[in-house]
Amino acid sequence: MMKEPLLAQRRAIVIHSPHAGRSASFSHALTLLEHAGIEVVDVLPIAVVADAVTGGQQWKASGINLVVAAGGDGVVGSVVRLALDAHLPLGILPLGTANDLARSVGIPQGLASAVRVIASGTARVIDLGQAHPLLFDGLPTSHPSARPDQHRFFAHALTVGLSVQFAQIATNKAIRQRYGRLTYPFALGQAFKRYRPIDAEMHFQDVALHTSSSSSPPLVTSDHLMLRSRIAQITAVNAPIFWGALQGRVPGVSFTDRRLDLVVFEDAPRSQLVGRMLHFFTSKHQCSPDKHGWHAQYPDLLPGAFTDIAGVHHLQARSVTIFTQGQAQAVTLDGEVSLQTPIEARVADEQLQLLAPKDTSESTLGTQAKAIWLARLRLIMLGM
Repeated sequence: MMKEPLLAQRRAIVIHSPHAGRSASFSHALTLLEHAGIEVVDVLPIAVVADAVTGGQQWKASGINLVVAAGGDGVVGSVVRLALDAHLPLGILPLGTANDLARSVGIPQGLASAVRVIASGTARVIDLGQAHPLLFDGLPTSHPSARPDQHRFFAHALTVGLSVQFAQIATNKAIRQRYGRLTYPFALGQAFKRYRPIDAEMHFQDVALHTSSSSSPPLVTSDHLMLRSRIAQITAVNAPIFWGALQGRVPGVSFTDRRLDLVVFEDAPRSQLVGRMLHFFTSKHQCSPDKHGWHAQYPDLLPGAFTDIAGVHHLQARSVTIFTQGQAQAVTLDGEVSLQTPIEARVADEQLQLLAPKDTSESTLGTQAKAIWLARLRLIMLGM
């Protein structure tokens, strides 16, 4: 990640969600910011700024030099556009349930430590994703046109499929209050119970291909690659960690490679699908597939495949266009149900300055504790 110089006196506008999983800690977080020498110029709820076309430039003109997103991934994703508009760095107070983007860049989950990052961390330039709704219905017979007036940024991930059901359950206030730390395992279990496959067609552009040398940069094909399949989920990934404290991870994700990691889970019986997802999200390294195995059924995609797990495609590309047969399917951006198919996900031209620790060592969750969480998750999702 590229580094920007540290700010001098930090004057911040704080944007928060009243519904964040740890909103009771918000007042304490404001006090910690002030004790750390950060002047909090204004505090605004996300509902006030989420639909604003501009606003960030006025902040900078008034002397504000920092935007702080207080909440989970959805709040961060909504604030990104305003930070870009103002050309200001973004700090994160991880008050959500998952805080996957914060975890991905090493921001501590403890508020005091997170505030120290905002006060003295390094502004790192990272890639962003951009979602473009398309003026089209059904599977493509002609090239659809994007709607530039409705594009949205995402900092963590865009998803079609299982994660939509998961997000609708996991963001339900009553469920969060009832299940607490078990909200995410419960929501995953319920999403699998309600699972219905989707007939989809996905078009990949500028796909990275393997080279003979692991140290060499990947080749990029200009060919237009396509996958038509019945799927459980497709995710365009910008930040690698999923599932909050469970810390599922997409191996090999980079914040600065100007590509999205695209992960497709094909339809399978529920028990197989659970196993494949657990296998993929707990893998530590990318593994090239066997050229004579399951992935050989997709000769065009095989040179760009980064996983050997049957039923799973993992590609890196500049963009993907997603069409779904029949009715439009909901799309989540940073865990929030926001748009619907057909849609294009691409790497944004803009990049974000994100305040992160100087030392970005990973995983605050011990290996034994993580194994216990994953075992519990497997039982819940299988309904045992």
